[in-house]
Amino acid sequence: MFTGNRATHAGGGSGGGAGALSLWEVALMLFGVAAILVIRRRPANA
Repeated sequence: MFTGNRATHAGGGSGGGAGALSLWEVALMLFGVAAILVIRRRPANA
């Protein structure tokens, strides 16, 4: 995906500390949770 300057800035995730998550990591986490919810809801509604 987007592996550029942000990849080195985010590092291994715990580079800046658990409380200093970058916007990129938070966005990926929210996107993953939303995708899981959508995938779970589709079969249930259908």
